[in-house]
Amino acid sequence: MKLLFYTLFFVVFPITLYSQSHNEYYVVQKKGHSIEPSSKALDSNSELILNFSKTELQNLFSSKVIFEYEKAFPESKNDTLKNTYWVKSDLNLLKSELEQLSDVLFVEELDFIENYLLHEPNDYFFEINNVKNQTLLDLIRAPLAWEITTGDPNIIIGVVDNPGKP
Repeated sequence: MKLLFYTLFFVVFPITLYSQSHNEYYVVQKKGHSIEPSSKALDSNSELILNFSKTELQNLFSSKVIFEYEKAFPESKNDTLKNTYWVKSDLNLLKSELEQLSDVLFVEELDFIENYLLHEPNDYFFEINNVKNQTLLDLIRAPLAWEITTGDPNIIIGVVDNPGKP
């Protein structure tokens, strides 16, 4: 009986204390609209305090616990990707609430677990113009794909340096 108690107390209980459930979303704003906060601050619990000029946005986000809120693809040339935000919150923020915002085009819920990576690509540290010290692979969040596949040696990819000429 003591062994069961010690196992539960020292193994299972700490795991439940340190595991944190959260939701992550890609939120795409409508063209000509803005879901950019006017200010962001981090409180002592590592939660974001977001301030919006629009009441609708302020009411929703002030009643929720938000851990991350940032442009998902800030360097993209594509308008849709440029207007996509990555939102990480506790379980109280629902996809349906985000979809009801008048400034939001659509919402995609991310359902991956980001605990640790099992694999890391060998060309990981190829940097782009020293933008925020990010690598190309960080920018597109490629390390997360290594949890799905590490590639197929039977697939051959060709890169054409001079397009338009045979």
